[in-house]
Amino acid sequence: MNHLVIIVIATVAFFGCGADAQCYNCTYTIMGEMMVGQKGCMEPGFDSTGIETVPCENKCKISKMEMADTGITPQMTVYIRGCQNKAVEGPCVDVDAMEVTAGTTITQTCCEGAKCNNAGLIQLSIALILAPLCALVF
Repeated sequence: MNHLVIIVIATVAFFGCGADAQCYNCTYTIMGEMMVGQKGCMEPGFDSTGIETVPCENKCKISKMEMADTGITPQMTVYIRGCQNKAVEGPCVDVDAMEVTAGTTITQTCCEGAKCNNAGLIQLSIALILAPLCALVF
């Protein structure tokens, strides 16, 4: 039981409590040969240099949308880091390569804590999965 308490405290300390947290806020779009936005925002390879932060009362998020080449429009990938807008978007939901239309997938990871959306989509998901598993083991 002591191990469980220690793991819960460590997890809360690591991810923060979310109140008045700061989230990285940026967008980077690759469409064919054209690139728009802050390159440091992309995944993998996030670089916080020059990326603004915004106050956030909800969860921070990292989103990635991939659209296949349709013949009319080239392949496009959009990376977004920011604060989840609960009033507009509803609750933040983790999604892994969900196909929304033919050839279009969305991946999103939500997190709580100061600048927690600096980790990669996969790294953050693994951290969120491992915390409860460690609690079960110990």
